Amino acid sequence: MREALNVNIFKNLNRIIESLEPKEKFKQISAEDNVKDDPYFIYCQLGDNDSTSLLLAIEVKTSWVLKLDVEESLHETYEDDFKRKHSKTILDDGKKTCVINILHQIFGYLVVNNLQYGIFTTYNQTWFLK
Repeated sequence: MREALNVNIFKNLNRIIESLEPKEKFKQISAEDNVKDDPYFIYCQLGDNDSTSLLLAIEVKTSWVLKLDVEESLHETYEDDFKRKHSKTILDDGKKTCVINILHQIFGYLVVNNLQYGIFTTYNQTWFLK
């Protein structure tokens, strides 16, 4: 799925933005990017002498991990999970994964990298975070 995102979405977006100045790019992280933690992809501004300035972090989960139906709202599901978790009634019954941990992960990437924006995607669904 990550490769499908890279080939079908990010490479095409990179073709569209390649004429921008300063240069920006969607890419998988590498050691030289100096990104804290481990998001799957980043959007960064490319500086002189191969330095990068991180603009946003992108987290990828499979749709079967999140198991959120198209008509279900991410924020409402988060609120429901939050209420259940704090009432100690949340169970790992194999039907749904608690979205609290998933959202805490991507927002953790934003905090440790001092970012204002992020993207969370399952390929079938995508959320832009601020």
